[in-house]
Amino acid sequence: MHARTTRMVLACTATVLLLMMAACGSEGSDATGTGEASRGTVTIGSKIDTEGELISSIVKLVLEDAGFDVVDKSQTGTTEVVRKSIIAGEIDLCPEYSGNGYWFFLDDLTDEEKAGCKNGQDGYDTTARSTSNRTGSSG
Repeated sequence: MHARTTRMVLACTATVLLLMMAACGSEGSDATGTGEASRGTVTIGSKIDTEGELISSIVKLVLEDAGFDVVDKSQTGTTEVVRKSIIAGEIDLCPEYSGNGYWFFLDDLTDEEKAGCKNGQDGYDTTARSTSNRTGSSG
């Protein structure tokens, strides 16, 4: 029950933050005010759960408000399918808890890194570094 409550609080917090960001966008034809039709295309995916789709939908709206064209691939698949899609370049981003990196890279982490994952920032940094090491990307 505690993990579910924590997830709901995190999801609600993310939703509120994204809505606040969306409200800060400009009201013109695009967020840059330059009259450009698009700032580029972003493909967004999500896991096959309601929470993932909800958050990806909010991110989609924020990106569109900021002037991006968005290809919506919500409900991409399971965690494994989504990560493979990101690595393959099929999607550009997907809402995810940084703590899940612990499980993605568990077998490759040192004992010190595993202990560090209990700290939010250290866990994020470890996940970003491990992702970069495996994919050659920046996180």
